[in-house]
Amino acid sequence: MNDFDKLEKDIKLKIAISEIDDENNERINAKRIVVWQRVAVVACICLFLTTGFTFGKNIEEYLKNIFINSTEAIDKAVENGYVQTEEMEYTYDKNIGVKVDSLILDDLNLDVSFCFNVNDENLKSIRFEDFEITTETGKVVYKSELEYANTVEEIPIYNSVNLWNAPEKVTDTIYKDSILLGLKLDRENFKELYFDISSIQKEYNNGKQETVYGSWKFNVIIDDKMIQNTSQKYILNSKNKYVENATAILAPSGMIINVKFSNIINIDNFSMEDLQSIYLKNGEKSCNVEYIEEDIINNIMILHYNNISNITDNEDELILDFEFLDENEIILKKL
Repeated sequence: MNDFDKLEKDIKLKIAISEIDDENNERINAKRIVVWQRVAVVACICLFLTTGFTFGKNIEEYLKNIFINSTEAIDKAVENGYVQTEEMEYTYDKNIGVKVDSLILDDLNLDVSFCFNVNDENLKSIRFEDFEITTETGKVVYKSELEYANTVEEIPIYNSVNLWNAPEKVTDTIYKDSILLGLKLDRENFKELYFDISSIQKEYNNGKQETVYGSWKFNVIIDDKMIQNTSQKYILNSKNKYVENATAILAPSGMIINVKFSNIINIDNFSMEDLQSIYLKNGEKSCNVEYIEEDIINNIMILHYNNISNITDNEDELILDFEFLDENEIILKKL
């Protein structure tokens, strides 16, 4: 077992889903998630991984607003052809049609775009209310009633969910929405997704809301090329008195770095200013971390990056800089 597999085995991140305000920390079962939003435009634009895969036809038609809930890395992946498009028929009930339009899947994330077809001139937006996504083996990928789960045992194979942005009206009868799920690293691979929607919420121009109960069921077969592992893995290739080990995964939809600190330092003592001064570097170029998960009990920090294309094009080595430490750099080497 190599260093990457060993650390990946040790790190079984299972965190409850939580909405967190800017610069606000919450502890859940001794886990902490730190999230902030930067108003300024960050120099690091988007992640791009050269995969050689192109899914769907006429990619140019899909470059704008495929995924309502997305990241810069996902948008860039779509621009470069890493997207699976679907040409399925609508599934109808209660005069509402639903179908999957596009999806992206890799080791880190699943983003699914949906289309609604409904003829209602006073309708402002429409969105799933009670729904479930499962795999061909029945494993729960997402379940709406678990959105505010309080225990790690309740959570299926995702560890974060993004449904923040409102659905968009495309034409007089067509609306689009998407769900972005951050996936657990230890999840099982799957080849099909099954969608089971039992209620849909409609919002009208006058502010009135209505819940429509029905049954909309359909499935999507995942493209074989998207199932294949397209990620690059990195391991620690330097010594630092504060860091026991570190690994990283670079995928089309982003990058995560797992850092296990030694017992001479306690990550629970890191301030918000400390966390915001962690940089991923390549020469003179650098990129801020997007958000951080902390396993305080095991002294492990998980750094999430959504936009690092300006500092890496599958570089053999990357430098992680903890500016607030006296021994501040570690080197990550590609396997």
